[in-house]
Amino acid sequence: MRLVTTWEKSVVSVLCLCTLAVVCAGFPVNDGSLHPNFYAATCPQAETIVRQEVTKAVRTNIGFAAGLIRMHFHDCFVRGCDASVLIESTPDNVAEKDTPINNPSLRGFEVIDAAKSRLESVCPGVVSCADVLAYAARDGVAVTDGPRYEIPGGRRDGTVSLASEVADNIPPPTSTLDQLIDSFTAKGLTQEEMVTLSGAHTVGRAHCTSFADRLYNFSATGAADPSIDLRFLSQLRRACPAAGPDGAVDPGLVVPMEPRTPNGFDMLYYWAVLRNRGLFTSDQALLSSPRTAAQVRQSAYGGYPWKLKFAAAMVKMGQIEVLTGSSGEIRSKRKVAILETRMDMMQEDLSELPNKQRINLKELNKLAAKLSTLSSKVKKFGAPFTMKRSSNRSDLLEPNDDNHAKIDVSSVAQMGNCEIIELQRNVIKEQDDELDKLEKTIESTKHIALTINEELHLHDRLISSGYREIETMEMVVVVGAVVLALSLLCTGGVQAQLQVGFYDQSCPQAEVIVRDEVGKAVSATPGLAAGLVRMHFHDCFVKGCDASVLLDSTANGTTAAEKDAAPNRSLRGFEVVDSAKQRLETACKGVVSCADILAFAARDSVVLAGGSPYRVPAGRRDGNTSVASDALGNLPPPTADVPKLTQVFAKNGLSQDDMVILSGAHTIGVTHCSSFSARLYGYNSSTGQDPSLDAAMATRLSRACPASGGAAAANTVAMDDGSPYAFDTSYYQNLLAGRGVLASDQALTADNATAALVAQNAYNMYLFATKFGQAMVKMGAIGVLTGDRSMEARGSRGMKLRLFVAVMAMAISSRSSQAQLQVGYYDTLCPAAEIIIQEEVSKAVSANPGMAAGLVRLHFHDCFVRGCDASVLVDSASGNTAEKDAPPNTSLRGFDVIDKAKSRLETACFGVVSCADVLAFAARDALALVGGNAYQVPAGRRDGNVSSAQETSGNLPPPSANVAQLNQIFGSKGLTQAEMVALSGAHTIGVSHCSSFSNRLYSSGPNAGQDPTMDPSYVSALTQQCPQQQSSTATAGMVPMDAVTPNAFDTNYYAAIVANRGLLSSDQALLADQTTAAQVVGYTNNPDSFQSDFAAAMVKMGSIGVLTGNAGTIRTNCRVVS
Repeated sequence: MRLVTTWEKSVVSVLCLCTLAVVCAGFPVNDGSLHPNFYAATCPQAETIVRQEVTKAVRTNIGFAAGLIRMHFHDCFVRGCDASVLIESTPDNVAEKDTPINNPSLRGFEVIDAAKSRLESVCPGVVSCADVLAYAARDGVAVTDGPRYEIPGGRRDGTVSLASEVADNIPPPTSTLDQLIDSFTAKGLTQEEMVTLSGAHTVGRAHCTSFADRLYNFSATGAADPSIDLRFLSQLRRACPAAGPDGAVDPGLVVPMEPRTPNGFDMLYYWAVLRNRGLFTSDQALLSSPRTAAQVRQSAYGGYPWKLKFAAAMVKMGQIEVLTGSSGEIRSKRKVAILETRMDMMQEDLSELPNKQRINLKELNKLAAKLSTLSSKVKKFGAPFTMKRSSNRSDLLEPNDDNHAKIDVSSVAQMGNCEIIELQRNVIKEQDDELDKLEKTIESTKHIALTINEELHLHDRLISSGYREIETMEMVVVVGAVVLALSLLCTGGVQAQLQVGFYDQSCPQAEVIVRDEVGKAVSATPGLAAGLVRMHFHDCFVKGCDASVLLDSTANGTTAAEKDAAPNRSLRGFEVVDSAKQRLETACKGVVSCADILAFAARDSVVLAGGSPYRVPAGRRDGNTSVASDALGNLPPPTADVPKLTQVFAKNGLSQDDMVILSGAHTIGVTHCSSFSARLYGYNSSTGQDPSLDAAMATRLSRACPASGGAAAANTVAMDDGSPYAFDTSYYQNLLAGRGVLASDQALTADNATAALVAQNAYNMYLFATKFGQAMVKMGAIGVLTGDRSMEARGSRGMKLRLFVAVMAMAISSRSSQAQLQVGYYDTLCPAAEIIIQEEVSKAVSANPGMAAGLVRLHFHDCFVRGCDASVLVDSASGNTAEKDAPPNTSLRGFDVIDKAKSRLETACFGVVSCADVLAFAARDALALVGGNAYQVPAGRRDGNVSSAQETSGNLPPPSANVAQLNQIFGSKGLTQAEMVALSGAHTIGVSHCSSFSNRLYSSGPNAGQDPTMDPSYVSALTQQCPQQQSSTATAGMVPMDAVTPNAFDTNYYAAIVANRGLLSSDQALLADQTTAAQVVGYTNNPDSFQSDFAAAMVKMGSIGVLTGNAGTIRTNCRVVS
């Protein structure tokens, strides 16, 4: 047989890979419809790859979430959902993306490019750009706390993109209600779906130009829209000032669509509309008819139902005029079109080069020749990708569009479909290799771009950036970790910088514990949020972020510490840091520094008050010096002017912009009258009050802080009198209105540069929240002590040795990464996994507090039979009685909670999260909801395929067990006696059936009577609840395991045992053994010790007999084995 020629390969390469792959897989070829899990056979990782890229992008810039949603909308409303919005313009055609409606406001193209590039590497020619965009929009909704829903796939890509078609199909922001209805109806969407989809405006931002007419020239009246809330109007005018008498505004200015939670997918958009605070005319138009107004109210009050409707509407919108089957194409390389456009741009710039700078003719001709060669190569390699795609072999034998004769493909005529697929893959790979060489050639000629003063950024848009592999080569990790560990041990563990996730290995629950303590404190006293933020600030500005502000003055009074300096006497929150530190010392002794606790606590306080979360790099060490006099010259006084503020912040490496942003922390908290009374009384010799202070504000402050002074000086007032506990932009708005409380606050409006920054932040919550997080991270790095540049973490010894052991353990673990569990296992595979489970558990426990105990017990009964493999969830089938139907398990509950969580997870991340992990997470979340410690759950379990009722016998401890029997059963699972006593504490919540302990009340035989170890009064109470009559009703009766606090995870269970009021024989037996009795008494007196030990034991129990790597499976339905 003769060899296949290159031309014939190119012809074969136009066969539709996706269609042929489906044929080989046994699916219908061109059924013309969309399907969930469309790529399950042809590219199983498609949705995961898209989700990973979206998650990565949103972590960098949260605004991408809204951008991707909007891009999908703009795509589907013009020529249907065919990815025509992604196509680049050419010299002969202006594409959709470059119409003023889409440019420059559409964003997220680079996210699609990154996902598509990865998909082409693993599944060339299979996944359409249209499907990538639909998946990305869905994931954009999910990462902002919107609904998770399943997207049917199978769209094909269009080949036409015309800017002229955009204006007639995209409803403008000035639309009336009738125009909106007509526009959506034309796309097959109902009025209700229009109102529902409008809710996407709850995230993202808008350019001022989109609504400027409402502010300055509504309907050409020269006045504002009369329907807009006046205060909102004032805010928007300050954020979008008119640049001229015609009301034109700076096109670069943007504001959040919904300022309170601009990055949260919630129903506040509808609340804004109800308050006449809709941003666009089209938003506010929703109130212009009774029917749509009713839908707005319904959505505002019913967030969960609205989210469900939104998901359904997005799925329906994603099916508008889709191309399927043999219609359209699968765009294999967007980069070819981009390369052509870049070459054209370079050619134009080259022609203008002599007018821009001196260059001789020889050099100019050399550049022109180089460009010509590159352009030819681009066109050559671009040709196969612009040819007609076909799923019909005979089409290849017909003349092409240029009327060329039929091609002789006899050499491949006898090939089967699957053989052609393989040939197609090889051809595409050859073309990809050539394209990569071409791109490298272009990259090597960067001097052309530099010569014509243009940055091509080819490395950003054209070259696949070489995605970082999640798992590195085993031996590299091992050797590197050993070298690192030895160097840490020998050199004192020098650590030159902070790291996000610093405690992931050494104390995985560190941030969870801090967050838990801060949450409890702020819930009880909202003002502590501001206190913790201020404490972190005062710490970092004096000797750096070393927790020196926490040190107490010496007992003999010879040295006053920072906390006792005048500026710090009003600090609060020390007890919160102490509580967190105490728990951390119990969980991870000597590991977590006080400085890091303070940094984490400040971040968590900001979030609890409504600010945006940010990641805190850690690794600070604690200082051992604290002198009150150091505070005086390093903390800016409340009377400081802008030059003084700028100087103090600059000394710490912070810019004036950072200073204005960090001053925004004054949007929460209170201040003492003594800090600003000089502005009210005797301001200067000519005026009593500070003239820059708003008169009404001065009156309010004078009432709160009378001139008499004395005790009144200790009075406090809110720094932001509008929303003192909400982290928002009211602080800046107050400054613009002359209502700043401190002189240092109001001074920010007296300087042109800082005043501009104040105005910029006043009505842009997204901008402020983003920059505040960045500034806090920067501030948190001031003068940090790392490595050996400090004392050991306070309260620790042998830190270096523990670090060595931890790093060595991490190195060894990398050699078997597929065989063990990991904290954060689903961070990239299914980022929303733990959130979804937590939501479902929370709903269930809120409705029925007893469900918490049920989920914990379900996890226990699973792990003790065949290991933690979710075998307890499997239903019995013909010929097999499953574990759940064995006598010890018939009282188990919580299966429906697991089912609901699993159902949502399958929608969000099909086939990713195991039932075993769902159960482990659910048990943890259930405990946290009833007062238990939150702890990190290592994950990566796989599901078992065997469930037999017979195996429960001998594996589950009966309620009549004594200590020896308990030790034997727990020991067989790798658990110690101490862990057995700790885990028995789960009986502090939940109920038990009378049948489980009735023998203690009514025994027969030679020892007939009641159990003599049981408190008589308790016996009397139990006999009333569980009468001796052996009716089914009596034996099925239930009583609380802990009669005092049955729904609170505390130590009353142990106190009851000490008082001989343990319910089960196995409970009371713990007092019959000296060792276990001592532990019971210890827990009674030390609840923190119990909580910590219980959490550690649960993590250990959760690793019993786990299936990982390739063992087991991932069940899509937890009740049915695969």
